[in-house]
Amino acid sequence: MEPLLIPQISILATDSAGQPLNATLSSTQASFVAGVFSNSSSLTTDPKTILGNPAAEIVAEQEGAPTPYVVPGLALGVKPIGLIVTSIWTILFFTAVGLGTLGRIQYRDQYRKQIRAQGSESVRRI
Repeated sequence: MEPLLIPQISILATDSAGQPLNATLSSTQASFVAGVFSNSSSLTTDPKTILGNPAAEIVAEQEGAPTPYVVPGLALGVKPIGLIVTSIWTILFFTAVGLGTLGRIQYRDQYRKQIRAQGSESVRRI
């Protein structure tokens, strides 16, 4: 399953002379950062050991401090304003439907009392 889960990664960059460099990482050069296959990978991570690889040359040219890897999906990028607005509309909808239903129940009870009162007026008492 590991080859199915490895993405096709293309790297585009320019070298110090301004020449464009591009490379595609194969499944033997990519590794998992987290997950089931993160510890099972026997791939090399030192770019200097991969000779003749343009991707390794790009990484080797940088030689600066590596940027920290940010795992996507761990934090919300935006505030959930849509969720808040939808929740408010949902509460207003159920309040309106509930109050309408309560009004109809009260009107029904009042109508039944009126019908009973009209029916008992025609009955004579001794």
